[in-house]
Amino acid sequence: MNRITVHRKTFAKWRHKRQPFPLGNPMAKLTPLELPSVLEIERALTESERRRLLDAADLLLETGGRSRDRKARRVADRPRRKGYRPYRNRAVVYTLIGTGMRRAAVRNLNLQEVDFDKRLVQVEDKGGVTHCYHISREALAAIRDYPAQERPGDDEKWRSPISRT
Repeated sequence: MNRITVHRKTFAKWRHKRQPFPLGNPMAKLTPLELPSVLEIERALTESERRRLLDAADLLLETGGRSRDRKARRVADRPRRKGYRPYRNRAVVYTLIGTGMRRAAVRNLNLQEVDFDKRLVQVEDKGGVTHCYHISREALAAIRDYPAQERPGDDEKWRSPISRT
């Protein structure tokens, strides 16, 4: 309904500029319906699908970024690709599944926008609109692991201010 209302308001505004309505723009005071920003994540994935994705994300810490050459070495001995970020990748997967936010919103997420006490993530979403997402405890733990495990190396190389917070 909000989508249709916005189109009607735009049309009425255009029409009012061309040939004014005798009593003024009838759609001027009409506001869109307030909708909750909470997404129903439970409907998107079943619990077993969700668990399988999170288990696969946990495996990124051990096997992710490793060479696929099976003849040379065992899995644990295979070299890891330079620059591979298992904790970051795991945090991204957990955040996507734990909040239901868009990929671009996760990409733009800063650690200052995460409220660990209230379990909320505030991020600028599509169209410059700021949204507040509820996040699961598992996703918060994955986000906490990322700066603790990988960001100190970033601080040495890039002098990143986020790792100091």
